[in-house]
Formats: sequence, C-alpha cells, structure tokens
Amino acid sequence: MDQNEQGTIKDIVKVIYHSRGDWRTPGGIARDLKISPETVTQIVKSHPEFFILASDERAKYVIRFGGLDAVSLTDSARNLYLQELTLSAYSTTHAADEAT
Repeated sequence: MDQNEQGTIKDIVKVIYHSRGDWRTPGGIARDLKISPETVTQIVKSHPEFFILASDERAKYVIRFGGLDAVSLTDSARNLYLQELTLSAYSTTHAADEAT
C-alpha cells in the first residue's frame, strides 16, 4: 500500500465516520473527496479490514441505506480512527500546556 492509498483510506474512513448515518455510497464519498467513485470502490473492496460493503455477507442483518453498493466501517476502522482523534487532541492539548 503506497502513501497516497493510505491517505485516501484515512480520508474515506473520516468521511464515513462523520456522516449522519453509518452507510455512504461510493459516489457520495467520491464527491466529498473530489476523487472518482471507481477509486473509492476499488479501495473499499481491497481493504475488508476497514470497510464493509452492504452486499457483503458481514452486513447481512444490518439495516442500511444507499443500496447494495453502500459502504460502512468495520469496528476496527472505527476504533483506529477514534484512537487517532484522541491522540491528536492529546498532543494539541499537551503542546498548548508546554507553551504556557
């Protein structure tokens, strides 16, 4: 996985995490990130450790919006993103404390 793909994965996770629902379509994600829906779909399908497609067996009993191409996050992706937010907030607070 190259640096660009890793950055795009983080961006997709952020868009889905901060959306109003748990599910987003690749087209909606692509519009937010100003990239192609094909790129979003390719990345999502290549990284099942982070993303769940509505058509996936893992999403069988989940109520979802956006059709079978909708995308959500795995618990692992949610936890990693929360950790990143927490570390970012801590380092910002810690840097502010050191400045005073």
